[in-house]
Amino acid sequence: MNKRYVVFILFISVFLLTQFLPGKINTVKHKNAGIAYAKNLSGNKEIAILAGGCFWCMEHPFEDLPGIFQTISGYTGGKKKNPTYKQVASGQTQHLEAVEIHFDPKKISYSDILEVFWRNINPTDNNGQFVDRGPQYRTGIFYTNEKQKIIAEKSKENLKKSGRFKKVIVTPVVEASPFYPAEEYHQDFFKKNYTRYKIYRTGSGRDAFINKFWGDDKKYKIPNKYSISKKIISYDNGNKTFLKKVNNDKDPELNAEDIRLSLNSLGNITGKYDVEKLLDIVFKDFCIGK
Repeated sequence: MNKRYVVFILFISVFLLTQFLPGKINTVKHKNAGIAYAKNLSGNKEIAILAGGCFWCMEHPFEDLPGIFQTISGYTGGKKKNPTYKQVASGQTQHLEAVEIHFDPKKISYSDILEVFWRNINPTDNNGQFVDRGPQYRTGIFYTNEKQKIIAEKSKENLKKSGRFKKVIVTPVVEASPFYPAEEYHQDFFKKNYTRYKIYRTGSGRDAFINKFWGDDKKYKIPNKYSISKKIISYDNGNKTFLKKVNNDKDPELNAEDIRLSLNSLGNITGKYDVEKLLDIVFKDFCIGK
């Protein structure tokens, strides 16, 4: 083999290796060593905590979605307080690399976020994600309240029923534990080091997997919101028909998830009629601007 060619290959290999090794592992401290996770958030902000392997690859899919305030890379699911990247990478702390997504539920629903999540992971792999192997790279949905738990379990069940994956869906739905932000050099890595990020992501096999199993559906389209009065839930049980809607411009916008929960709360409807069909009726008969 040509010596110049060998030297060139060695040079490229060393360059890529040094580029992908995180610098200053032992000296970089957390930007915020406190626990970012909180069960109760006031106002128009909620959080979603999701583990999907390398957190570099899990920030990017959510950052530009409507209603997303920020996405933070970090560690969750373990017992050690304020773990470092080096400690988590050893696999000894039981933490998973994860992202904490701060979002406005009036602009994007938790179920929408989960749809994006499923499209960016391999939910059938319990030993890591793609090129990254080990317990710290497993997937997981960490719910922060009972509503999130119900939505997450339903979303997982829907994925199972879709038949998209022949293998068992192993991504667990578990209660959230403290979330610790990762070191600063990990935050927004895809923005700070876009070329390195793209090389790593492509080489990891993640994109190839997504293209194979999701194809044209890999880009989830956030549903449009409909301005619907809460009074649409009025129901004539005798005639089995919805009563005429009373318009009220001051009513807040409701999305499909809001309506689903409202319908489920009505005992005289739930269990007797298919909720999805009821939603179709609602959107057909009562949506403004139909």
